[in-house]
Amino acid sequence: MLGQPHATSLSQILTVATVGQVFLIKRVMISWTGRQLHPADSVLQHFYESKTGLVSRDPAVTMMWLRGQDYTLHTGARMNKTQIGKEVPDLELRATDDQVFRLSDLRGKNIVLYFYPKDNTPGCTTEGQDFRDNYEEFEALNTIVLGVSRDSLKSHESFKSKQCFPFDLVSDTDGQLCDAFGVIKEKHLYGKKIMGIERSTFIIDRKGVLRSEFRKIKVPGHVLSVLDELKNMR
Repeated sequence: MLGQPHATSLSQILTVATVGQVFLIKRVMISWTGRQLHPADSVLQHFYESKTGLVSRDPAVTMMWLRGQDYTLHTGARMNKTQIGKEVPDLELRATDDQVFRLSDLRGKNIVLYFYPKDNTPGCTTEGQDFRDNYEEFEALNTIVLGVSRDSLKSHESFKSKQCFPFDLVSDTDGQLCDAFGVIKEKHLYGKKIMGIERSTFIIDRKGVLRSEFRKIKVPGHVLSVLDELKNMR
């Protein structure tokens, strides 16, 4: 009979395993432990890190990589599914105030979809405040503003209330929206490579077509640039 795996031997196995083999290993471990393993358990996390050379602090990123195989084994780069001049994927969104809707439900209005790394952090707070302080101009341009991060709805509700945001925040915990717009990128934090949201903004027109994108954003002056782009669309 097989015994429970030793940590060192498991690490060695995972280093050379394929994606199919790692899920088989996971099922065997479930039978040993009698419980469902969380995506962040070491059996999956070590496999991800051994194949990509990256450290993911987000379990969902690990699972997206394992299932989708759109991350390359060398850089972890995610390919986006949106293109300027094309309709954006009609995904279901979960937002503050217990809202569930699809992007197609917003047809007839322009949409500014801005992705930010994390609630209540300095840069993300400043960016949100800039959108808040210019919100009337967006309304005058028939435009809805939506902020998106991987934070929970509970976190979003607190962030929105604290900052008095007049727009909603979308919780993308499963990463579908981040995946579609290709905003999960390799970043460096304290000397380690991690996968996380790259600050990005997208303008979708009233017909659901992606018109503009801003990537690798610097917060100062960004909102004014978005407004200028919207005015040029008229």
